[in-house]
Amino acid sequence: MNYMKSNICFTGFLAVLFIFAEFAESVARQRMNPTYDINSLALSWEQYKLSNALRVVLQADLDQREVSIEFWIHAGTRNETQGKYGLAHFFEHATPYGLREDRESRSLLRSHMTKSNAQTRKDYTRYYIQVIPEGLELGLKYAADRLKADTSAITNKSIEKHREKVLAEIERNSRNPLWGAKATSAREAGTFGKAHPYGHSAYDTRLENNNFTAQDVKQWYDEYVFASNTILFVVGNFDLEAAKRFIERYFGQIHQKDERTSFNAVSAQHSFESITIETASEHHNVSLTWAIPEWDVTVDAVCRLLARILDKRLASDDAFPSSVIETESSYLLRMYELAGQFGVLANFSSLDDSTVIENGLQKNIDRIIRLGVSEEELAQARQREITVNPGNAQEIRLYRQQNRAAGRRALVYRKPRLLYDKAAETVGIDHRGYSECSKKMAR
Repeated sequence: MNYMKSNICFTGFLAVLFIFAEFAESVARQRMNPTYDINSLALSWEQYKLSNALRVVLQADLDQREVSIEFWIHAGTRNETQGKYGLAHFFEHATPYGLREDRESRSLLRSHMTKSNAQTRKDYTRYYIQVIPEGLELGLKYAADRLKADTSAITNKSIEKHREKVLAEIERNSRNPLWGAKATSAREAGTFGKAHPYGHSAYDTRLENNNFTAQDVKQWYDEYVFASNTILFVVGNFDLEAAKRFIERYFGQIHQKDERTSFNAVSAQHSFESITIETASEHHNVSLTWAIPEWDVTVDAVCRLLARILDKRLASDDAFPSSVIETESSYLLRMYELAGQFGVLANFSSLDDSTVIENGLQKNIDRIIRLGVSEEELAQARQREITVNPGNAQEIRLYRQQNRAAGRRALVYRKPRLLYDKAAETVGIDHRGYSECSKKMAR
């Protein structure tokens, strides 16, 4: 057997503050460079609300070949209660499908559909499909049906079918030493604290997933699936006015509640401990992580630049033994609505080298705290962070990135912010922005 060691014994908030203070001095000397081209990210959006308070974000681009239709429900793993961890992800699988009573339309939609999937995150659950332009109306009708389903469609028989798929997914992911359920739960409990809404994984245990019932799924649907708790995105090759008509027709009658779902957050309680997890992987991982207590677009920009710099430093550190396969910081960076995660990791083949590698990761963190970063490193990190491959600009996956960026901002601030905004913040942030960021970290 092999091991994933999630070492959480880092110096926490104080060290992060020192990083940001040192980093701010370099950033203040590096104002926006006019050679950075971020215009390709400046896509225009139209945003409005239906009468039932469902939010709609449209971005039409006739140069695209497809249309991405997705809706986000503002509920995720943070909304789970102890004993029901994993329910948000289980619900993602068990959410009733659209066009349930129309076999002909389902068949036609499948002929138009190029991709479909769903994701469970800390703050939201996201469902999306991609269709060719001719499938716009059916795609919207399908999505709307999922948001106004009769929960009688959630039966014990359907739950057992979904349970089989969920347990199979958990088993597949258990082979990943970094993102399997056991490793993720340990790392996130150590990073945020077990009592924090982010302090457990999306899967949690097989035992809990074995115990979920049709009634659990129905209650989740009734509590969180309603108009003002939902954002609809339509992005790509479609007619704007036609889309608005279809959206009004199919989404206008979705259930609305008078009040928004209440949610009381607690502060992240960082755990200063070392956790070792046994996994079935042939490789090993050491990760050092800590919590960022709160964030905004400035904190996001600072953390992404710092992670880029650490990526490069770790990759060029000759002191690591030859058993190291990969080192990285960006891979562990997570920004959520209530807090964030920052860290460094190493993937390696020889367990005997684990202590040396762990110490090497710590030394790189200590070095950047003591000495800060150079202007050259900062400039290079900015360029890597904002560079978009021109070949990707005409592909729908860029728009899925835009959707994710816009969706997170829409959930938190009630207006979509795009990759453009984050890029602009990255290359143009000033000393005042970093000072404010440091104050937040100090809290």
